[in-house]
Amino acid sequence: KLFPQFFRKPSRHDRLGRFSNELKKETGEIMGRQFLLAVAVALADASADPRPQEWPRVFHALMRKNRSGQVGHTDLFYDWPGGGNLHIDRMPGQPPFYDNERQNGSTYYYTPGGSCKVIEMGVGLLPPDWLSNAHYRGQESVTSPVTQTVRNCHVWEKGDAMFNYTGPFITYYEDVDTKTPARWRFFDGMTFDILDWLPGDQATDQQWQIPQSCFAQRPVTPPPVAEEHVEAWQLGLWRLAAPRPQALPELVV
Repeated sequence: KLFPQFFRKPSRHDRLGRFSNELKKETGEIMGRQFLLAVAVALADASADPRPQEWPRVFHALMRKNRSGQVGHTDLFYDWPGGGNLHIDRMPGQPPFYDNERQNGSTYYYTPGGSCKVIEMGVGLLPPDWLSNAHYRGQESVTSPVTQTVRNCHVWEKGDAMFNYTGPFITYYEDVDTKTPARWRFFDGMTFDILDWLPGDQATDQQWQIPQSCFAQRPVTPPPVAEEHVEAWQLGLWRLAAPRPQALPELVV
């Protein structure tokens, strides 16, 4: 016969060889597709704006507060599971001032042994992911006013300024490396620099304790006009915490 190699029955070795070649080809195609998919995902992630880190469910932040040149220190205790948010402001020559907010919408403003004001905000606390839909502005360097340490930060903006101010309601700075907040600044220029960020650290029962005098006060609803201790930024946070847009009450400043 002519060309007998074309008519002989394939041997077992031939069949295994063809199977091996086909398997290598299919495996190569699959790996190629997986590689291209991985590259596409990586490029998409690289082009997407960074997302702010969610707040821990419980934390303590030591902050330096600067409002129009008046400098003080604030302890912020956030307890999402416990339903509380506590600011303790300490200004030179003044007693500590407590802003004790609860998930049921009640906020208590007081100094220990002094006056107390109770306000029904109508909404609870800012959730841990309250920055999830913030506008990304890019990166900036932030210098600590205490240590002079320079931190490279992602910057986000959220909300609208109030009264005659323009721009965002809040600008939020997060350290690129540690993914912890470095600073936040409100529309009126008031700035909080984060000196220490302590996830899991809680306030004591004594710090959470609301003075008995507060329960003798008649709560004000909605947030009042020209309240001495209710600042514009606090009313703005009330708006950010609201589950849906609500009419914001006027505040004389």
